[in-house]
Amino acid sequence: MSVQMIIGDYPLSLSTAEYNKLSQTLNYRWVERARLNRKPALQYQGPGLRVLRFSGEIHVQSDAQLKQPQRMASEADKGAPLVVLASNNTLTATYHGRWVITELRFEDTDLLADGTPVTISFEITLKEYGDDA
Repeated sequence: MSVQMIIGDYPLSLSTAEYNKLSQTLNYRWVERARLNRKPALQYQGPGLRVLRFSGEIHVQSDAQLKQPQRMASEADKGAPLVVLASNNTLTATYHGRWVITELRFEDTDLLADGTPVTISFEITLKEYGDDA
């Protein structure tokens, strides 16, 4: 099994859920300060927390793959920062710090007659935890 990324205890891989798109948002904190008889000024407070969004598809071929959305949700339900590791190859991984899952989105498509999806599209939104190091 070739793992792309591990979020907490959940691996993103071909056998679970493979992502095909990754976006990153960088935020910067600016605070507005009132000034007498002039427009307010902005004061830089430093970098904000990064946001990552992974999206992809699960091509359902087994009951285990059908349960992947619930497995993702159980990681988010922990309500705790999760370690994120990116796989470089089968032997090493890069530590990306601790993150929290702020949103999970699923869409079932190509439904069979009994309502079982053939494809489940997903999006996982992570926000940097902001360790005190």
